[in-house]
Formats: sequence, C-alpha cells, structure tokens
Amino acid sequence: MLDALAPNFVILLLGRAIQGLGTGIALPLMFNIILEQVPADKIGLMMGFGNLITGVAPALEPTFGGLVINNLGWRYVFFFLMPLIILSFFLGLYDIQQKSNIVKIKPDFLSIVFIAVLFAGVIYDFSNLSSGKLLTNLFPIFIGLCSFGFLLGRSKKLAQPILHFEILKNKSFSVHLLGFLMIQLCSLGNAFLLPNYSWSTSLRLLLLVWLPCRLALSGH
Repeated sequence: MLDALAPNFVILLLGRAIQGLGTGIALPLMFNIILEQVPADKIGLMMGFGNLITGVAPALEPTFGGLVINNLGWRYVFFFLMPLIILSFFLGLYDIQQKSNIVKIKPDFLSIVFIAVLFAGVIYDFSNLSSGKLLTNLFPIFIGLCSFGFLLGRSKKLAQPILHFEILKNKSFSVHLLGFLMIQLCSLGNAFLLPNYSWSTSLRLLLLVWLPCRLALSGH
C-alpha cells in the first residue's frame, strides 16, 4: 500500500526495501514450515511447489508488470497484489500451526555486520566493474572478503552461529549448491540483460522473448 500511494521516489524506494525485508523473512520461513509440518512422503512435492513459486514469479513479473504499466499505470502493479496478500495472510492464520516449542535466540550483532559488509563490498565491486578502475574496484571486494574471513572465524566460536558453514564439508550438498548458484547467476543475468534489450526495441519483442526464456530458466 505504501508503494501504491507513494508520492515520490524516496517513499517508493522505502516501500520496496520493506518488501525486500519481508521476502527475506518469508522465503526461509516458508521452507521451514514445509519441513516442519508437511508429512515426510510429501516434503519433496511441497519443496518443489515452493521453488516453483520463486522460479515462476520472476518469469511472469516483467511481462505482467509491463502490461499493467502500459495500460493502467505503475501504481496498479501494487494495487493488484493487495487482495492476494490479504488472502494469504488469513489463510496462514487459519491453517499454519506452531507445532514446535518457541525458543528465543539472540542474534549475534557482529555476524550481521560482517554479512552486511561482505555483500556491500561484493555488490559495489561488481556494479562498478565497467568503470575500468581496477585498483578502485579491488578495494571493496577485498574488504568484503576480509569480512567473510572474520565471519568464518566468529561462526566457529559461537554455539549458535547465524550460518553453519560446516555443512559445506558435505560434498554432495556443496556440489548441488554450486549448481543452484550457477543457475541463479544465469537467471539473474538474463533478468537484467533481456528486459533492457527488449525495451529498447518493442513491447511485442519483450513478450515474445522474455517470457519463454524466463519460464525455461525457472523450469530448471
């Protein structure tokens, strides 16, 4: 609602940041609910549905958003989402039950800072690669990698770290994780390149090229 009624870009950006925060909480929570409440013989099916949501949504979003913006205006993108959000909220209240005991865990503040610095350094570095200033670009990623090293060291000292890096010692898990990251890299790369190319030509080309490509990637 904040985005739909935003009077300027700052408020719109604030609303998007809140949405991003909510998504960051909702996605892990969704998989946790599946693993905790779904019968063992149906966990694979429901995990597939969960991944299908995260895969198909980015595939349909540019096409749906482009059609809505072209015909009604950008505010209606957010207005159309409101009924679905409200319906999901009440369905969750009705159907999702808290089966395990609630345990209060105090998050480690330093670990959160290290993660923030890591991602900030890496994102800033990659976003400025085209500038051609090698030394300037190496400094942020160096800071990010140092922060990652501090995060590894601190995680080993904590009884309940935010991230358990020991799981990466499992070879099967690491190989599947690498494959998943490569698919996401291709997907996000196309998510940036294809719309820019398509919008520079025509909306028809966007519908013909973008949607099939994104659906193919989400199917993987």
